[in-house]
Amino acid sequence: MIEKDGIQAPPEIHRSKARPFQFTEGLNPGEVIQVTGFLDRLTSFMPPEDYTIVGSLALRHHLGTRRQTLQRPFRDADVVVDDPMAVSPLVMAGFLVMHVHPLDADTHGHSGIFLKLVDPTTKVKLDILPQHAKTETTTVGFKEKPVKISTLEDQLATTINEVQGASEERRIAHKLPEKIRMLFPLANREVLENLWEQKFGETTGLSLTEALTIGREQAEKNPEYFCRSPFRGQQITDCERCISLPALPIASREQVLSALQ
Repeated sequence: MIEKDGIQAPPEIHRSKARPFQFTEGLNPGEVIQVTGFLDRLTSFMPPEDYTIVGSLALRHHLGTRRQTLQRPFRDADVVVDDPMAVSPLVMAGFLVMHVHPLDADTHGHSGIFLKLVDPTTKVKLDILPQHAKTETTTVGFKEKPVKISTLEDQLATTINEVQGASEERRIAHKLPEKIRMLFPLANREVLENLWEQKFGETTGLSLTEALTIGREQAEKNPEYFCRSPFRGQQITDCERCISLPALPIASREQVLSALQ
């Protein structure tokens, strides 16, 4: 065991120089089946160079290579894209559009379009997010295809920024403070410090240590800022925040319920 910042972290699985990590490396057998099924669908209909996998799906890979697992079922995935229309092939392939939301900078910290799709084949819900700050990526393999995922340090820095910026107007998911506690012992501190300065230091005016302190105080003093989900209470599909885009027709409630069964 490796001790880091007073917390013991398990050793990483070492990658061969001749072969990059495979996406499912280190995952438990049940996760391998689920993740492989979803990635088969995603990479078959949407070129991997058009997106970066972030969120819990990328996190499963990072934890797996460190001999850890994410203790919740695989039901959701997240990717960031430069162009939301890049998801059109998924829609053509049978993915259903649940939501199309415009994002405003005041509420979400960045602007663009948020999309939520569901794959009827794997029952996985896919969030498509706009690229709003350069995501630091690493490339892993999936069935001979190179797939971009956010680095562990990028995920951690982004989460720290979200937590320190939580407010009455900008509520965030309740799991994010715990995500920081889980990832911090596993991160390369020097890489994390540099990444924080590059991405968030100037815009927030905070050092990494200051942001961590503010975030911890926010979680302790204002738990109401951390709701179950920032989209809690939304309709299954076509809610009042949805906009109409001809290329991305929103599925009916009945279609989505049928797909998720």
